[in-house]
Amino acid sequence: MLQKNNFFMVLKRVISILLFFLIFKANSQTDTLAGKVPLSLSYYGNMLVNKGFKLSGDWICFEIKKTKIKKKRTKVLYKGLYVTPNLFYYKHIKSHDGLQIGLDLLWRRTNSNGWFRELGSGIGYFRIYNVGETYTINSGSTSIISHRYKSRGYFTENFSFATGRKIQIQEKSSITPFLRFNTGFLYNYNSNFLVNLSLELGIRFVLSSNPNRGEHLKIEKIKEKKRK
Repeated sequence: MLQKNNFFMVLKRVISILLFFLIFKANSQTDTLAGKVPLSLSYYGNMLVNKGFKLSGDWICFEIKKTKIKKKRTKVLYKGLYVTPNLFYYKHIKSHDGLQIGLDLLWRRTNSNGWFRELGSGIGYFRIYNVGETYTINSGSTSIISHRYKSRGYFTENFSFATGRKIQIQEKSSITPFLRFNTGFLYNYNSNFLVNLSLELGIRFVLSSNPNRGEHLKIEKIKEKKRK
C-alpha cells in the first residue's frame, strides 16, 4: 500500500505540472516553432560501476529566450521545460539485471555558447531480474521450486543534474555531449526504500532523420541596459 501511495502522489504532482503548462500554452499569444525531437544515447553506470545504457527523447513544452543588450555586447539565454521518456538497462555481474522505463521533467538553461545546466525530476517503473536460479518454498507444502530469472518490480522516483555543450553541425543538426548524475529511490524495497545512484555519459543528437516534434511555445524577452 505504501508503494502505491508514493507512486500516485508523485504521478499526481507530474500531471498537475503538465496540465498547468498545457493550459498556459493554449492561452498564450506568442509564436510557435517546429523542429525535431532530440534523441539521447548514453553509458549508464548504476552505482557508478555496473555497466549499462540509456535511451531517451526530449519533447519540449516551452522555451524562454532572454536577450540582454548591454553597451559592448549582447547576452542571450535560453530556458526550457522538457518532458523526457526514457529507458535504461544495466547488468550487475553475478547478481541481477536492471531494466526501467520512466518519464522525467527537465528544466534546462543554455547560454549563447551552447553550454547548458539542467535539473530534473521523474518517476518510473523498475524491474530487477535475478541472475541464475532462485528458490522458493511452495505455499501449503515443504516442496522447493526453482525459478530461472525471477523478477520483481518497483515504482521509482528520480532526481538529476546534468551539464554539457551543444555543438552545431549544420543549420538543423547538432550533437550535445553531456554528463548527468542521478539519485533514484526504489520504494517498498524489503518494506523500506533503496537509494540508487547512477552516472550517465552520453550524446544527445538532432539529425534530419529524427522524428518531428511539431510546434512548441516560444517566449522572447528583450532587456536593454540604458546608457547613463
